[in-house]
Amino acid sequence: MNVIFTAKTVIEGNFVLKEPIQILYCLHKIDLYFEGGMYILSVSKEINMKHSDLVELSRNEGKASFATNINKYLDSKMLDIFRNIEVYGGFQHGIMKVYYNEYLDLSWIDKAKNKVLFSMRKSLNKQKKVLITSDNFSKLMSDKTFIPEAKVPYNFFREANSYLDKLDYISAYIHFYMILEYCFAKGKFSAEQKKNFKKSDMLKYAVLSTINMMKERNYDLYLEIKQECTDKHKELNFDSLIDIMYHYRGDLSHAMKRAVYEENQKSVKPITIFISSVCFFVCGNMKVYCRKFVSDETKKHRVNEHIKRLELQLGLK
Repeated sequence: MNVIFTAKTVIEGNFVLKEPIQILYCLHKIDLYFEGGMYILSVSKEINMKHSDLVELSRNEGKASFATNINKYLDSKMLDIFRNIEVYGGFQHGIMKVYYNEYLDLSWIDKAKNKVLFSMRKSLNKQKKVLITSDNFSKLMSDKTFIPEAKVPYNFFREANSYLDKLDYISAYIHFYMILEYCFAKGKFSAEQKKNFKKSDMLKYAVLSTINMMKERNYDLYLEIKQECTDKHKELNFDSLIDIMYHYRGDLSHAMKRAVYEENQKSVKPITIFISSVCFFVCGNMKVYCRKFVSDETKKHRVNEHIKRLELQLGLK
């Protein structure tokens, strides 16, 4: 059965339309139009849907409710179209926001009968909400006084998480990596960077903490990271992971190599989730080992003790 699968959402910016716009791009039909007082961005593609893909949930007075594997149709290429329109449309086209990360209205239309099989709304942003109280909000304001050095890495962390929410693993990785560059390599990507990284006890503590956390809470991801090391003929340890993260930083900054990853963003997902956790520990430890409350000598002693414990616990050399 040939079906037209459509995903649409709201788009905002400093632009106007004289009339609805429709273009074709890589077997996708893209529509931009005004409806209900809002600009709507719609992306459609023709698919061949098997009847077995549709699962009838219920039937009420002749109206049936269906379900299907959404991710089979809402793939990375379709999401990339929304993402690229937002990113590239910001330059000279006035586009400011495409709300694909907040929600997408999805529909499956029988092409032959021009009849909607079913439709639904999907939210892509499943991040857990953080409760802000007067207590932690007060502490937030004091961070600027006690850890002024955190301003840049915290800002990178916020931007990286924004890309991560949008499933843009490449941009997220680059922004997370910039936290490490800023904190442990004076903001420079150079031949000396890996040496500087490997000399840092704070970075080693963050990497080992991440390995330990994933082994305990997300074993599948732990195995994927372990396989990354195996594929590069390395053991799973701190030095190896620094080499691998450095390798990805180089590839994703190289136009030709990056293009390969752009075709399959999910291939970067494991290492991006890994570096996001490393950066979470790095940023968190800025608070824990704030110079106002912990001396450099005490910090060094405590961190080295943690490293020894983690190496023993993980069986790493």
